[in-house]
Amino acid sequence: MRGRRGPLAAVLALGLVLGTGSWVYVATRDDGDAVRASASEEPGLLDRLGDAARGLVGSDGGGRAETVPVPAGLEVSQPAEPGRKWPAQKRVREVAAKRTANGKVYQLSDGRLQAEMSAVPVNYRDAKGTFQPIDTSVKPTGRAGYVQGNATNTFTSLFGDETDELVRFEKDGRSIELGLPGAARKVAPKVSGSTVTYPVDGVELVYEVSSTELKEKIV
Repeated sequence: MRGRRGPLAAVLALGLVLGTGSWVYVATRDDGDAVRASASEEPGLLDRLGDAARGLVGSDGGGRAETVPVPAGLEVSQPAEPGRKWPAQKRVREVAAKRTANGKVYQLSDGRLQAEMSAVPVNYRDAKGTFQPIDTSVKPTGRAGYVQGNATNTFTSLFGDETDELVRFEKDGRSIELGLPGAARKVAPKVSGSTVTYPVDGVELVYEVSSTELKEKIV
């Protein structure tokens, strides 16, 4: 826009990290507080920007231009402040006390805080109610019956060594168990990271643990 409007500068910064079917929103501020809002919490952002733009090109009915305040506190007639070049970001440590189910906060080397938000859970609450990083690895349980399992997640997955009790899924005090019909037979679960495989009756039952689901495949 030229003439009476003066220059208007708007900067919107989004950090997008693509992973396995998920997005991560990274925001950094220099006032000591991390930005925790994800993109989904700002459903009207584009609408508000559009309304502001329409207001800037409007008039008072007499052909005279209006002076519209910009949310940053500048009048349209004022030149934008010169941009500031930030030093390279280097994470010093995670601020564990600021964890949420879907977010982590890091302290940068220059004192700023950086929030990283995910579309899927990255932390779970332990028995004391403290957020801990999710680890979907399946490991020996040391108990009879369900000999392998994962409890460092938003739910618990247990895997047995007999066909009538292959899998147990637990969440919020409730559970569901899966098994094969007929007399119980011994079967050894094969574990690889977050995947458990049962070779049964000429096929393979494969269970994959993620932060959002326990998925079954028949191969």
